Amino acid sequence: AKAPTCTQSGWNEYEACANCGYSTYTEIAATGHSFGNWIAEIPATCESQGTLGHYNCSLCNKNFDEQKNELNSLIIAALKHNESDWIVQKQATCTAEGSKYKECTVCKKVLASQTIEKLEHNLVGYEAKAPTCTQSGWNEYEACANCSYSTYTEIAATGHDYEKVVTAPTCTQSGYTTYTCHCGNTYVDDYVSVTGHDYEKVVTAPTCTQSGYTTYTCHCGNTYVDDYVNATGHDYEKVVTAPTCTKGGYTTYVCSCGSTYVDDEVEPTGHSFGDWQETKAPTQTENGEKQRSCHCGKTEYEVIPAIGSNDNNSTAPDSSVNNDEGDKKTGCKSLISGEAANLLFLLCSSVIVFIKKKSYSL
Repeated sequence: AKAPTCTQSGWNEYEACANCGYSTYTEIAATGHSFGNWIAEIPATCESQGTLGHYNCSLCNKNFDEQKNELNSLIIAALKHNESDWIVQKQATCTAEGSKYKECTVCKKVLASQTIEKLEHNLVGYEAKAPTCTQSGWNEYEACANCSYSTYTEIAATGHDYEKVVTAPTCTQSGYTTYTCHCGNTYVDDYVSVTGHDYEKVVTAPTCTQSGYTTYTCHCGNTYVDDYVNATGHDYEKVVTAPTCTKGGYTTYVCSCGSTYVDDEVEPTGHSFGDWQETKAPTQTENGEKQRSCHCGKTEYEVIPAIGSNDNNSTAPDSSVNNDEGDKKTGCKSLISGEAANLLFLLCSSVIVFIKKKSYSL
């Protein structure tokens, strides 16, 4: 027997006559290819072969293209490298060599490499700088502009040199010390507590109308008032002015502080005259005179008509005056007779009444 293949038929075991055409031969048809899934192409690289895309028959293990044509070979020849220009990998410096290389522009494999020689220093000169309180200085030096090479030598900062000014504490503010460096840096420290006020007191005694108090004054100028004492009130002494015949009486109240007022007024007592005393006897032709006096010194006068007068029973109106004004009535005491005397008497009486009213008004 012979098994069929993908392209050829097979047969089972059989017999055949060598002399004639007799045979038990039975043909088995070809199976045909079993392609399976398409196998993708593997591209060739610069150094490795590739594989064509294909079908593979699982029965005969032959390979076929997309049109099911049998492929004699699946090999794709390897590619050649495509060399690049020099690529700088590391720049040369004044202190270290550099490097460069060439690569394949397709597969990026490095094809060649070289060393780049070190550069010369590009020296720049720098002037010296003196150190300050907070920053270091340096001496004159050179440094490369392309690398870190330098002849720099640092001079340490000097640190602050402080002068101190002490501010003494006051009654209300703390004391402290101000530290100042010539560079301008400053700070405050060494605080001292406030001293508090030291008061001197001045006592102002109370008066009749104003309270007393104590004024507390500190040397710093701070001041306040406390310890109030009530006003004493007025302590009056009284002076009694007795009433007179013509003026009312009253009491004057006087306090030691100068305050004064008048109260307890009393009406005038009025005159208290004694009996009439004849001071001049009347005659046939001349009027006489009588008078009476008050203890205050006031004197009243009245005319006694002349004996030969037509009105022997009448008395003249009040013609009183004070003793110290007696000279004002002397002109009325002249000896005048008859009607002229009566007229003169009436005139003098009017004057005396006017003077009397004047004295009462005082």
